[in-house]
Amino acid sequence: MPEWRDLFRAWIQIDGVDAEEYGVEVDEAERVVSSWIGSEVGKTFSVEWDILSDNCASPFRGKVLVDGIPCAARSFDYETKSRVFPVHRNFVGVQREATIEPFMFGTLTLSDDDALLATEPNLADLGVIELKVTPVLLGKIIARREAPVVLPSLNIHERSKKVVTQQVRLGAPKKIAPRGVQKCTIIGPDLVTFRFKYRPMEILRASGIAPALKRKTSAPPSRSESAHAEPEQAGDGDSDVDQLEVKRLEEQLLAAKARVAAKKLDKKPRIKRESGITSIDLTQPAAKRVGMITSLPDTEHARYLISPLRCFFSFLRRAGRRPMLEWRGQFRAWIKIEGVDAEEYGVEVDEGERIVSCWIGSEVERSFTVEWDILPHNTSQLCGTVYMDGVRCSGKYYFGDRVPVHHTYVGVAREDTIEPFVFGALTLSDDDELLSAGPNVSELGVIELKVLPVRVQRMLSTPQGGATLPALKIHERSKKAVTQQVQLGVPLAASNLFSRSTPIGPELVTFRFKYRPTGIRKSCAPTGLRRL
Repeated sequence: MPEWRDLFRAWIQIDGVDAEEYGVEVDEAERVVSSWIGSEVGKTFSVEWDILSDNCASPFRGKVLVDGIPCAARSFDYETKSRVFPVHRNFVGVQREATIEPFMFGTLTLSDDDALLATEPNLADLGVIELKVTPVLLGKIIARREAPVVLPSLNIHERSKKVVTQQVRLGAPKKIAPRGVQKCTIIGPDLVTFRFKYRPMEILRASGIAPALKRKTSAPPSRSESAHAEPEQAGDGDSDVDQLEVKRLEEQLLAAKARVAAKKLDKKPRIKRESGITSIDLTQPAAKRVGMITSLPDTEHARYLISPLRCFFSFLRRAGRRPMLEWRGQFRAWIKIEGVDAEEYGVEVDEGERIVSCWIGSEVERSFTVEWDILPHNTSQLCGTVYMDGVRCSGKYYFGDRVPVHHTYVGVAREDTIEPFVFGALTLSDDDELLSAGPNVSELGVIELKVLPVRVQRMLSTPQGGATLPALKIHERSKKAVTQQVQLGVPLAASNLFSRSTPIGPELVTFRFKYRPTGIRKSCAPTGLRRL
């Protein structure tokens, strides 16, 4: 049965019997596993799903679509105790509040009414059963509301059926115990899609997708029987041969039509390929790109369609950039000030402590972001946490679903706003009481990104607390060449997602950026920074 990377397995059961798959294909790039199955009108079916191991990084959801219509979904959480793998899930039908209506193969109504050619429904997914596995954050369990799923009886033009003669319908409702439903928020693209294209067996055989039935061969008649055969019998034999020949030719014709229609059905739209990336405009100011994050439509679909594109173009922009801080080919980090990559000086790598450090120049009232790349060598769930002057400010997650991935830390997120990071002036004083009672300045002038393995547990509707970066006042003799601090700018409207996680190991790496004003020279600055 179809399987994906030793993580998931899926198949169809028809009237309780595993359906045989034909023409199984695996598209690694699109993460699609497709096959053909035979269907029969009036028979019920279920979608069966096995979770084979705990190697997937996050909770996820399996969602079933029939003929392009979402019908059922179930979530899976690794945090549940006493898991014994493989874990099995199945989708029997559309669940209402206290009933379930089973999936059933039904007939498709065909018509020669030409008006249907302009008004008939979208047929691209007709004849297809899909199971999509998607990473999610799990929310609270709520009472199940009446599902709006409807699988209407379709009436389509006979010229547009494309060898599809059946559709999925819903059977008679069966009573079940009421069950709640767990809210989910999508956090990434589909991990895999299992696609089962169903057709009557005679069409699969005629198309050459399924093997033809073996015909029984009878023993040839003896010579004596042939010699005594009546003329009428000979004539009947010729008629039988003609009928078989007609049937064979009809099957060949049907097979040819099926192959042509199948090519039209599975043909993907052509995409224009540009001759090079030089025609792509990547010069949009970074401030506008940061604004994109706060102006996305508040929908899961838009959020996660745009994010991979932004990530892709971000990588293109950095293709010719000078080296930035990198750790073992796994992670990369740098600072952007007003949308421009800050140059690093005095880069040091401490393999024992797993710290990559450098110096950068800073300027009061300029906003900045922390940029983080996860490179193609990671399969586990990660959290990257940003600290400003020793204060924990922001965290972002990587769910092990795709690489490379880019994250940007713009500022401190509140419930519906984000306050951007800004370099601010540090207030100095000659009050000697500050030498003993002043704030801790050991981490002042330092921006850190700590990367550690985690397990994401739940989505939170509101943030837990929230970082504050107050204006500091320190003694002038304790500033240690630090004359600036990180503060928060004017809040910007944003749609934010919060979650809770548990560390499951030590820090993988810490990126440390020590910022100082660009005018600092000689003994107050490191050698490399004096050249600024």
